[in-house]
Amino acid sequence: MNLILDRDEIREAVYRAIERARQLSLDETGLAHEESTVLLGGGTVLDSMGVVNFVVALEDELSSASEQPLNLVDVLSSPAAQAKRISTVGELIDFLYRLNAE
Repeated sequence: MNLILDRDEIREAVYRAIERARQLSLDETGLAHEESTVLLGGGTVLDSMGVVNFVVALEDELSSASEQPLNLVDVLSSPAAQAKRISTVGELIDFLYRLNAE
C-alpha cells in the first residue's frame, strides 16, 4: 500500500469516515473522534453493519485523499493486520501509516 499520506492526513480520513458511518447509523452516539475509541471488540458502539459502513467510508476517504484506488478489506485482512490485532482508532491510524511508509 503506497498512499503517500502523512499520519495527520490518515487521521483526518479516519475521522471523516467516522462521520460518514455515524450519518448512516441509527445510533446517534456513534464513534468519538479520539484515538482511544474502540473500533472492534469489547467496548465498541459499532454493530456489524456499522463496521461495514465505516470500512467502506474509510476506503473511499483514503482513496480520495491519495488519489489512488485502495481495497481496504484486503489490507485489513492481510497477515500484517491480523498480527497487529487492531482494535482502536489510534491503532488503525498507526497501522495504516506504517503500512503506507513501506
